[in-house]
Amino acid sequence: MAAPMEETSSNSTPSLSPENSDAGHQTTFPAVPSGSRGTDDQKDNSTNASVDTKEKERGIYASYQHNACLRRVNFASQHHPNVKFLLQAINKLGSDFVIGKQVCCERCSTENNVSGGFDPIRNEVIVCENRSPTQRLTSMLLTHELIHAYDHHKAKVDWTDLKAVACSEIRAANLSGDCSFLSEKFYRWNIGAKYNNKACVKRLAVSSIIATRDLSREEADKTVDGVWETCFHDYAPFTDIPHKAADLKFSRFSKYYDPR
Repeated sequence: MAAPMEETSSNSTPSLSPENSDAGHQTTFPAVPSGSRGTDDQKDNSTNASVDTKEKERGIYASYQHNACLRRVNFASQHHPNVKFLLQAINKLGSDFVIGKQVCCERCSTENNVSGGFDPIRNEVIVCENRSPTQRLTSMLLTHELIHAYDHHKAKVDWTDLKAVACSEIRAANLSGDCSFLSEKFYRWNIGAKYNNKACVKRLAVSSIIATRDLSREEADKTVDGVWETCFHDYAPFTDIPHKAADLKFSRFSKYYDPR
């Protein structure tokens, strides 16, 4: 996704008090035999211990998830050819883009399909640690977001311009491996339909715009169509859609769409 994560958090904190409490009304309860009170106390203690254990387990799992994400990001930066190539390309533009500083693993909302993003203000790539559980997905996500980072530094993208956003989304979907035959057929299970790279790129670009901008599908389709020819055939910093390490050669020029 081209934009940073769109999660919004409320400033108000929900009260832990009972909703129907009445401070002005006191109720007298009958005395409880000491034996029963002891049993109830034991049940309460058991329940509290169970809750504490579950909270601890969730905390341990969240920590494991975060550390695993960091390991996958680090591995991709050292071993994945596309990620390494893009990092070199970004740094050739004069940007001091460092994986340890500019890539963050964060827990993201499960209410949408967003699995990462690029924050142009902070110059950061965000990887959703709970949405990228494998090395392949993490590497592909990094490639996608680093293309946005490259566009940001190369073309000085105005991320409020929908045409520029659409162009970067087309390029990211096309060059990251999101629409490879393997991704379409074996990871998205689009087995019935004939493989169509262009249709996949257009579909993912439109979906990304809708997910990060307040736009209807019709408007997103129209925006993508308006910059399609130029942006689909802009492979910078590659010379072509990269399929293997041998394809990783620097392009001298970028045809990146410039609406100005």
